[in-house]
Amino acid sequence: MREHLATDVAKAVYDLLVERGVEQREMHAVVDNVARDFARAMTAHVDVDERWLNTARDVVWFSMEREDGDDSLNSWGRLFPGFMSFGGASRVIPAGALPGLTAELDEIRRRLANADLVDLTGKAAAFRVGAPVWIHAEGHARPNADKSSVIHCRLHGPLAAHPEERIRVESMLTVLRDACLDAHGKGVDLQVEFH
Repeated sequence: MREHLATDVAKAVYDLLVERGVEQREMHAVVDNVARDFARAMTAHVDVDERWLNTARDVVWFSMEREDGDDSLNSWGRLFPGFMSFGGASRVIPAGALPGLTAELDEIRRRLANADLVDLTGKAAAFRVGAPVWIHAEGHARPNADKSSVIHCRLHGPLAAHPEERIRVESMLTVLRDACLDAHGKGVDLQVEFH
C-alpha cells in the first residue's frame, strides 16, 4: 500500500501507523479520527438556534439599523455587518473577524433594552438589500402586494414587553458572544451550527 501513497506526509503517517502496530484494515478509521481531532483543535464550535438568530436580526434591523421612514432593506447590515451576514454561504467565522463581531454583539446587547420586537416574513427570494418592506402593526391586515417580492414586517411592540422572546434573544446573543471570545482566545475560527 505504501507505494501507492502520493505524498511524503502520507508515507510518514503510514510508517508511523505500522510502527505503532495499527493494522492496515484499521488505518482508515484511525486517520479519520485524527483528522476530526485536528479539525476540533483548529476550530471552535457554537450551536445557535436559527429561529432566535433570525428574530434577533429582525430586531436589530428594525430598531438599530433602519433609518426613520425607510421601508426597504437598504440599511440591512449598515451598522452591524458581521452580525447581520454571518452564517450564509459559509458557517465558519474566520478568527480575524471575531473581534469585530464581538464588538458588534456587545453594542447590540447594550441597545436591546430599547428595541421593538418585530418579525420579517416573505419568500426567500425577496430577502435582498433594497427589497421593499411593508411595515404594519400586529393584528392589522397585510397590504395586498406581490407576495414574491415584498417582505412583511409585523410590529409586536417593545421587546421588553415580551419576556420569553427577550430572554431567548438575549441568551442566543450571549452564547454567540461567549463562543466568539473563546475562539478568539484560542486563535481559531468559529464554526456555527444551526438547529
